[in-house]
Amino acid sequence: MSGNKKYASTPIISTNELAKQMQIEFQTPEANFDPISLKNDNQARKEIEDLTKLIAEGNEWDVQVKAISRAMSLINGGALEYDSFASKIPDLSIGLIAGSSNLRSALVKNSCLFISLLAHKLKKKISTMGEMIMPLSKQTTHGTLIIAESCKLTILEIVKYCPIKNVFLSIIELSKSKAIENRQISAESFILMLTYWGKTLIEQNNDVVMKTLRLLLVDSSQEVRNATRIASKIFASKYPKYSDLFLATLDSKTKSAVLAAEVPPETPPIKQDQGDLADKKFEPASPIEPKVSGHLLLSPHSPKSYVEEVNQISEKQKENEENPSPPKMNFVQDLILDDTITPPEKYTVQPITTPKKPTKLPAKKKTPQQKVQAEPEDANKPSMIPVYDKKSDRSKSPALLANTRTIKPKMSSKHRSSSVRPSYKSDQIKDLRRNLNEELNNEDFQNVNNNEQKVQGKEPKANNKKAKANNTARSVKDPRRNSKSKQKSLTTEETNTQKDGKIINDIVEKVESPQKRKSEESMAPPRLIDQGNRRRSSNPNKKVVKRRSTIVLEDGNERTFVDRINEVIEMNNYEEITGQIKTIVPGLVITMNSKSSYASNKSLSLISLLIPQYKDEFQLSLQAIFDALFGGLLSDVIAKDNRDLMDNLLAVIKENYSPNDIIVCCSSQASSQRLVKYIESFINLVVFNDENKDIAKKIAQISVSQYETLQGESRKILDIIAKNSRQSLVEIMKTSDQKQKEIIKVIIDYVDNHYGECPQVDNDQNVDEMCKKVLNFAKLATEFDYNNAIDNLYQSLSDVVLQKEKEAAEKIFQCMINIVEMKGVDHFEYFARSCLKHSERSKIVNVLKLLDIIECKAGGSKTITFLISSVKDDNENSPLYIDELQRCIKMNTEMMRLHAQTMTEMLCKEIDNENIYLRKSIVFCIALIVKTYGENADKIVRTLELPKQRLISIYINK
Repeated sequence: MSGNKKYASTPIISTNELAKQMQIEFQTPEANFDPISLKNDNQARKEIEDLTKLIAEGNEWDVQVKAISRAMSLINGGALEYDSFASKIPDLSIGLIAGSSNLRSALVKNSCLFISLLAHKLKKKISTMGEMIMPLSKQTTHGTLIIAESCKLTILEIVKYCPIKNVFLSIIELSKSKAIENRQISAESFILMLTYWGKTLIEQNNDVVMKTLRLLLVDSSQEVRNATRIASKIFASKYPKYSDLFLATLDSKTKSAVLAAEVPPETPPIKQDQGDLADKKFEPASPIEPKVSGHLLLSPHSPKSYVEEVNQISEKQKENEENPSPPKMNFVQDLILDDTITPPEKYTVQPITTPKKPTKLPAKKKTPQQKVQAEPEDANKPSMIPVYDKKSDRSKSPALLANTRTIKPKMSSKHRSSSVRPSYKSDQIKDLRRNLNEELNNEDFQNVNNNEQKVQGKEPKANNKKAKANNTARSVKDPRRNSKSKQKSLTTEETNTQKDGKIINDIVEKVESPQKRKSEESMAPPRLIDQGNRRRSSNPNKKVVKRRSTIVLEDGNERTFVDRINEVIEMNNYEEITGQIKTIVPGLVITMNSKSSYASNKSLSLISLLIPQYKDEFQLSLQAIFDALFGGLLSDVIAKDNRDLMDNLLAVIKENYSPNDIIVCCSSQASSQRLVKYIESFINLVVFNDENKDIAKKIAQISVSQYETLQGESRKILDIIAKNSRQSLVEIMKTSDQKQKEIIKVIIDYVDNHYGECPQVDNDQNVDEMCKKVLNFAKLATEFDYNNAIDNLYQSLSDVVLQKEKEAAEKIFQCMINIVEMKGVDHFEYFARSCLKHSERSKIVNVLKLLDIIECKAGGSKTITFLISSVKDDNENSPLYIDELQRCIKMNTEMMRLHAQTMTEMLCKEIDNENIYLRKSIVFCIALIVKTYGENADKIVRTLELPKQRLISIYINK
């Protein structure tokens, strides 16, 4: 019963509560570890060396957990203040990555806590943080909550405290993951990066940031979309110069969701020495409110009066917002006070109302007169324009109205600026002119205009079609100008009406107050144009220069992008390529990873073609190119049919860039056979020193991991590193497994003692010691050194073995067998001759064994050529070579079948040799070939003389 009570009192923690507890724990990873202080630098060095061994993969998990706990306690005690301790921290990364990838939840959690603590303490100082994100992301989908949550929280802590490029690239890679959990981490990481990081790195990669955010905004997971909306809103508010471009690429629904996202209250940035933090303080993210900037209301061609008017209106609007007051009567009262106008007896003035926003629905076009007639008249609504005496008004016509001012043409929708808002005063001016012109007689007005044109020596505009066509862009069609009424001369009555025209003009000028240029009275006012549109040239014969289109990669248009570049190159228009190379280079690098085989292959070809001419521009993207070629962080899918193009691009890079620059790019790639082969092709040109010691370590680790599959290439790389940067290999040994340690130790020992020295071989040396030195040289020497020494070494061994008796000769022939199996059959002629010439060859077992190995590895063609050609070179022992050929035919019948005809031809040429023993051996060998291979060899024998044919046939029958 007591047990039941105890069990019942134990609280059951839900998954949400456990996740919250872990989140708090990872925010303060050092909280549960008591500090342990160190006394001196020597103690710190010893501690970190012991911890590196204990945390390394291969130890028991509980030993690793204890070592991690002690390491965290030491860091809490100030161990990082010792350089000997802090400098060795990167050596722990291999063990910590292995621990976080383990299946033991305790080991995973402690490893993740230690990584988080290092991120808190070292921040940007430890460059291996970005390399830990991808291994951690593999555990975020684990079924055990502690493992999955530990890895997730560790990634977020790394992102929060380590603003470095490889962390940024790792987060970009997570956004492409198939796992929803990793895409969720990527979205949350963007919130942290945009909140805590400086602006430099984000601005340098703004296109990648915007592209990734757009990708995550349409993710299938609701949680991913919600987190990305918050990140997008922070990005748009914190980086206003990219805000318009980013939001413009979103659809209306997504854009609304981004603007409506609730950004959590921002915490102050982390206090740290970050070189790329542009601002010490970040402003909290605020909602984005679309505002029309004041400068967008004006055009560069706006008259000064309009500029002053807009500024006055904006100032009044600000005053009204601060101190709201009832609307005031403005310009209409000024009109009433004019002495030239007689106001009506009952005239009321209503305040000006805000004009309604014009609808975007299409409407039938009407002339100004039709628009006026179509407007409904409300008898109860007082007019905004004063009513004049009908007698005086109807009898007068503003004759000089056209001369004193030009009617403003109505702007078409093509030239109207979308940012210009209608002002109250401009609407009142339009109403005033419309009402005044309505009272005028259209026929008289047209007559006056036509008469004026005749007086000035011009034809009426109705008959001048050419002038009408040229002025279409600046004029507005008016039905009054096209009337067919008869033209009248100026009369006294019309002259009197000029006064009324001036009066009307004065009324308009009082309202409008334009600043006209005296020299251009009839010139139309300047238009407001959009920023992207240009006014057409007044000269019709002037050639219009077509604006150059920008070559920019757009999402999903990789094929169009590469085709456009290829088209420009085929036209030999490198000026356009040079002008837009800043957008072409990143576009081509991104297209390398395109899922389209065509686009990927084309981009590889174009990069290979452009690198020799634009070395500096492509050097900035060299790391990204290697990431794509060798499966780095930015690669998605590399086509299977572009391997030749990739090899060609690597060759072009090797020709145009420094080997030290290339080796830096190679050092950040994952180990592979292709990478090791490429490094081996130029490693002898790389200069290793103390400055690039870390690069040497990474290259050595890549080579050691591929030592079993590519022993020759890896050996060459490690030898050069051992010769120039020995300390790098010594440091690698501390974190390597037992097998790798043995490889590195052998290399270091050999370089220290026998690097590049071929052992001396002579008859006076001890056979066992001599064979050991020769085998070590063959095993450890570089390919270059071995090829230089191979002739002397093989010749020396052949000479010595001929002087030795059976037991010593057996050992030397065994050494030759080991060399052939290790290095191949190049220069096998030395060993084969020594086997055939030895006096006790029939008693030595290793002679036949060595000959069989050589003949099998060399193949039939090389064996036949060697044996038959040696008949002339060594006439004294020539029968031995023919006898060996017979033995080879009997032992390797099928291998030699293809060469039956060739062997017969070569032997028939030597059948007349002076040496009787040689002739006998040749006849025996030809008879064996004809009997074994039949017709193919018999054809050659029939070409011989009859006595020779009979002799061969006798031996065939025997």
